[in-house]
Amino acid sequence: MLKFSKIAAIGRTYRHINRYREILGLLIKHGLGDVLDMLKVEPHIVAGIKVLRKDYESSEERLTRPERTRLAFEELGTTFIKFAQVISSHKDLLPEEYGREFEKLQDNVPPEDFDQLREIIYEEVGAYPEDVFKFFHKEPLAAASIGQVHRAKLKSGEEVVVKVQRPHIQSKIEIDLEILHYLAQLAERHIEDMKLLQPVKIIEELSRALEKELDFRIEASHNELFRKKTKDDQSIYAPRLYRELSTQRMMTTEFIDGVKPVDVALLKEKGYDVEVIAENMASSLMKQVFEYGFFHADPHPGNLFILDDNVICYIDFGQLGRISQRECDALVDMARHTVNRKEKKLVDVLMQLVSFEIQPDRENLERDICEFLDHYLGLTLKELDLTHIFKSLTKILTQHGLLIKPHFFLMFKTFGMIEGLCRQLNPNINLADHAHPYLTKIYLRRFDPRRLSENMIESGMNFANLLHEIPQELNSLLRFIKEGKFTLDLRHIDMHPLINVIQAAFLKLVLALIFSAVFGGSCLLVLAGKGPLLFGVSVLAWLGFLSSGVILTLIAYLIVMSKRDR
Repeated sequence: MLKFSKIAAIGRTYRHINRYREILGLLIKHGLGDVLDMLKVEPHIVAGIKVLRKDYESSEERLTRPERTRLAFEELGTTFIKFAQVISSHKDLLPEEYGREFEKLQDNVPPEDFDQLREIIYEEVGAYPEDVFKFFHKEPLAAASIGQVHRAKLKSGEEVVVKVQRPHIQSKIEIDLEILHYLAQLAERHIEDMKLLQPVKIIEELSRALEKELDFRIEASHNELFRKKTKDDQSIYAPRLYRELSTQRMMTTEFIDGVKPVDVALLKEKGYDVEVIAENMASSLMKQVFEYGFFHADPHPGNLFILDDNVICYIDFGQLGRISQRECDALVDMARHTVNRKEKKLVDVLMQLVSFEIQPDRENLERDICEFLDHYLGLTLKELDLTHIFKSLTKILTQHGLLIKPHFFLMFKTFGMIEGLCRQLNPNINLADHAHPYLTKIYLRRFDPRRLSENMIESGMNFANLLHEIPQELNSLLRFIKEGKFTLDLRHIDMHPLINVIQAAFLKLVLALIFSAVFGGSCLLVLAGKGPLLFGVSVLAWLGFLSSGVILTLIAYLIVMSKRDR
C-alpha cells in the first residue's frame, strides 16, 4: 500500500535528500525558482542549487510560466505527471492556461530494458515469456511511466497484449509522494492563494489513485465487471481478460485491432457511420452512469477503438468511476431544479455533492445560483447543455469555497471528454437528448411501490436501531451525572406548558410509529401480491394505505395546531 510518512520536515528531507534536491533543481531549471522562496524551503537544502538559477531560467525565457511548469512535470516523471492530471481534474481552481497545458502532458517515456521486464514476468507467473507464450514481441506497443504494453501470442494461437509494470516503480512513487506531501504542507502554510486549492488533500487523493493504478488486479477486476455488464449490448465491447496471466504487476488481455475515434477521415474511408458512432458513444455513457452505476472514467482517444458495425471498444480500466442510486437522484433533481428555476432546492442538492472547510454564506450562494438559472430560462430538460452546466456550477461553488467531491468531478470530466469526442464525429449532437430518457426514468422510479416499500422498511429498521440505542445512551448520560461530569440547572417557573409539549410530542411519536407499521405492512402486501386484488394490488394493502393516509393527515393536523398555539 502506498503511503507517505507523517514525520518531521527535517527528517523527511534528509531521508531522500538526493531526490529532494533533484526535484528542486528541476524546478529552478525550468524557471520556477521563485516557488522555492514562496514555499520557504530550508535554505541549506537549496543553497547549492540556486547558484544555477540564472543560467537555467534564461534558457527558457521565451516560454510562458504554464509551459515551463508542464515541462518541469514531464521531466520529473510519473508522480508529477499524475499529480498534474489530478490537478487538471480540479482545473476550475486553476488559471485556464495552466489547465490547457496540463492536458498536454504525455505519459510516454523511453521503454524499459526487456531483460528487466522478463524477470518481472518470471516473478509474477513463475515462467519466462518464451515459456508462457508462443511469441512475445520485445518492442513495446506503448511505453508509459508505470508500465508498458507488449503484443504476444498464446500457445493456443490467440493474439493478446501484455502490460508489465516497470521495476521499482512503487518505491520511486512513494518517495515522490512523501516529498510532494511535504511541499504541499509548505504551500498551505506560506501561500495564501493555495489554501483554497487544498494541495495536501490533492496529494492524498493522488496517493489513493496511484495505489489502485499500481495494482493491476484492480484494473483486471474492472475489466471483467465492465465486460460482464455490457455483454448484451451490441454497441459496446470490452476485451477479454486472461485471469491466469494477470497478477499485481502483469495483465494479459485480448488484442484489439480497430480505428481511433478521432481519425474521422479514416473511419469514413472504411465505411463507418460517424453519426451512429457518436450516438453509440453518447448512449453508452448514459447506460454506464445511470444503469450500471459505474463508468469508464478515462475515455480519452487512446483508450477507445471503433470496431466493425460501429461498435465502441473500451480498453484500459485503470480508472473506474462509481455513482450510487442516491447520487443519481441528486443529478435528476439538479436538472429539474435548473429547468424549474428553484434556486433554494438546487442549493440543497449541490450541498450533497461538495465538501467544505467553512460553512458558506447561504444567501449569497442562492443569489449567485439564481443568476446562473437566468441563463436557462425557458429551456426544457432536453435542451440543456450538461457539460456547460457542470462547468458553470463548479465555478460558482469554487467561488464560495465549496469543492466538488472527487468522484463527481470524475464524472463531470468524463461527460466533457465524451462530449468532445462525439462533437468531432457529429457537431450537432447533444448529450442532453441522450440523458433525458434516463433522467425521466430515474425520477419515475422513485414512485415505484417496490422502492417505496424498501425505503419504508429501511427507515423502519433505522428507527428500530435508534430505539435500541436510546437505553445505552441514557446509561452513558446517567454515568456522567453519577461521576459529576454533567450538571443541569433547572429553574421551575411553570411546568404545565412543558408537560403539554411533551404529551403532544409523545402522541405524534406514537402516531408516527403506527403509520410506519401500517404503511410498511401494506407495502409488504403489495410485494406479496396475494389475496383479493384490486387493480393488481391487494385489497388489504389498499385499506392499509387508506388508514396510513388518515393517520398521516392527523399527524399533519397536530403539527399545524401546535404551531398555531405557540
